[in-house]
Amino acid sequence: MKITRILLAITVILFLLLTLVSIVFLYNIHTNKPNIKIYQNIKISTTKEAYAYANDYAKRNLGDKYELHSIEGSHDKDFEGEIIFIYTKRVKHFPDVYFVIVDTANNEIRYKYQTNANRLYGSDLHIDIENWNFDIVKAMDMAQELNIDYDRLEWHTVYEDKIAVFFVKDGVKIDQLDFNTFTGERIIAGQ
Repeated sequence: MKITRILLAITVILFLLLTLVSIVFLYNIHTNKPNIKIYQNIKISTTKEAYAYANDYAKRNLGDKYELHSIEGSHDKDFEGEIIFIYTKRVKHFPDVYFVIVDTANNEIRYKYQTNANRLYGSDLHIDIENWNFDIVKAMDMAQELNIDYDRLEWHTVYEDKIAVFFVKDGVKIDQLDFNTFTGERIIAGQ
């Protein structure tokens, strides 16, 4: 009888220990993606360069089940800021979302994770930046041609073939230009 109680106690303790280890493991599945430093002598100055780093990070740390949903960014005239590559994974109709963030000011790649983001990223939109003929630097050049005086750029993909670029001065959006990502041409309203 005494041996049975001891064996039962050991079994319960082992069960609780395995349960605890399982919970910790499942919790850490989404939280232990590394931050990666990019060599300081490398200056990321285009969207495609940032994408190359983000896509490599995503393939190594997220796996092949995640697809690039959209891109958004915010940076100054020196291209220092953040470019956020939003990767989604379809689990039934609730996507899990990883935000792979390329910090061009600190030459670092990091991530944020969000579960059940169906309301925000539930569309089937997925973009393929490898076929782009546009870069955000083109918007910066166009702003100079149009004499748009700005401090920062804020931008995001609208569709697979359209990107909206907002010019911000003293915290206020002062102008917007839209571009076709495949042709690189500016989209003018009414065309």
